[in-house]
Amino acid sequence: MKLKEEIMDSKKGIISMLGNASILNAATQYSIIDIGGNVLQNYVISNSLDNYLQKACSTGTEVTIWISGKFIYGVEFPDGKIFFSKFKVPRKTLFLLILSIPLMVILLGFIIAAFCIGEYIGAAGRNAQTS
Repeated sequence: MKLKEEIMDSKKGIISMLGNASILNAATQYSIIDIGGNVLQNYVISNSLDNYLQKACSTGTEVTIWISGKFIYGVEFPDGKIFFSKFKVPRKTLFLLILSIPLMVILLGFIIAAFCIGEYIGAAGRNAQTS
């Protein structure tokens, strides 16, 4: 799956350790995940997908986990079965993101205006000194 490999990173191996888990709203954060000698720290996985991760750890099955950033989006078993998670962006976060875009444009305008005013005042000061 070329598209999946371009978007996400993968780690393959036997999960030898799942560290301390912190249960979040709809996800679990592990302090450490040791997969095939790769130690991943503070990764988050959805609670429904976590069941497959725990199954792989308890049975010693070699799996491939698909990750992006600090999120685990998929667990692939040797028989070809892939289990993916669907994280959704909360509406409140999406609203704040959309609201922040025009505010950033306005802020950028103020910064540009401040530099222009500074240049104008600096030029006026240089002209006053040479007179």
